[in-house]
Amino acid sequence: MGLECELPPLRSLDDFLLGSARFQPPNFQDLEKWGNRVTKNFLYYQTNYFVMAMIVSVLFILYNPVQTISGICAFVVIIASFVVINPNQIQGQPQHEKFPGSTGWLYIGGIILTIGLILYLFQSIMYVTLIILLPFVLAFIHASLRLRNLRNKLSNAIDEKQLRYTPMGVFLEAMYVVVDSATK
Repeated sequence: MGLECELPPLRSLDDFLLGSARFQPPNFQDLEKWGNRVTKNFLYYQTNYFVMAMIVSVLFILYNPVQTISGICAFVVIIASFVVINPNQIQGQPQHEKFPGSTGWLYIGGIILTIGLILYLFQSIMYVTLIILLPFVLAFIHASLRLRNLRNKLSNAIDEKQLRYTPMGVFLEAMYVVVDSATK
């Protein structure tokens, strides 16, 4: 019996952003109430947030594909270099006969090359980081400002009773956000 994730329905644009949507800054003095609003909105609008993330990412990728590709390649090379050139693995390897201590120099050379790559492609790395993080920031801002409506409250109550697993529910559970305590 595996974990079955179910994607909730896409909420209407009118409900998500336009006419019937009501926005108000959260009460920063009551963090529990603010956290409840954010958690419930994440659960209710998760499909909308996923679509929004895809649209934002595609727009940024289409705007500057070369920088995106070079940034992704830089991330892959950086991660691969830290996996391949691991000092814990090097210490257990036998030294080369003609070049004793050469593995230490390889490690230092790998670090220097990786730092050089980071500096050379810093703008591309930051661009890809923006593509990754901007949808999260936009979703958090929307979830913080969006007041919950009656449909939102009823949907969250029904979902809790059915114990339905959704991608956002699994994510929030992994982040140790207790959904049950947010129902107060």
